[in-house]
Amino acid sequence: MTHLRRAFLTCLAVLLLSSPAFSDNGMGSLRIVVKDFYSDTPLAGAQVLVTPCNFRGITDSTGEISIENLTPFRNYQADIQVEGYIDGATGFITVESNQETITSVPLKQESIIAGTVTDASSPVANAAIILGNLEGDSGSEYFVASHVIMTDSAGEYSLENVDEGSYKIVALADNYVRNMVDIDAAAGQTHTQDFALLLSKSSNA
Repeated sequence: MTHLRRAFLTCLAVLLLSSPAFSDNGMGSLRIVVKDFYSDTPLAGAQVLVTPCNFRGITDSTGEISIENLTPFRNYQADIQVEGYIDGATGFITVESNQETITSVPLKQESIIAGTVTDASSPVANAAIILGNLEGDSGSEYFVASHVIMTDSAGEYSLENVDEGSYKIVALADNYVRNMVDIDAAAGQTHTQDFALLLSKSSNA
């Protein structure tokens, strides 16, 4: 009887575990790993937004965060923010049924460009500071802006979330001559670029 009872209970357990109530629910999961672009160091405390499910969370000490019970075969996107780093985003991620999808997001440290715009004697407020590059062929070049900001009442500005690279930076203000210079931005560093603007001839007339 003992042997038969054990066999019966074993069969019952197998039937229960294979029933719909105990089977996988068909949903998927996503694990996002956020790391430093150069050192591969995990970035803890990264703020993560996953859409279209609108999940919000923060990476743990290993730079990871997991999202469960995602509808499979949909396109998801993750936007990541970490203090001191350039905002990052994934392309479309497809989650499969009953599987964990893993995606890695390397982030670069941001460069900051800051300075003051003045004329001969005083700060210039509401001057436009434009960061970008010239594109196109020689003779038909055009300026493509990546960052734009206005100076405050003290003539000061600060461009953040700038990627490393070589740029042109322009200062524009009403009644002043445009001033454009070259600048190299290094990851994780703050660069100072001051501008001295001259009144245009029409303003002097």
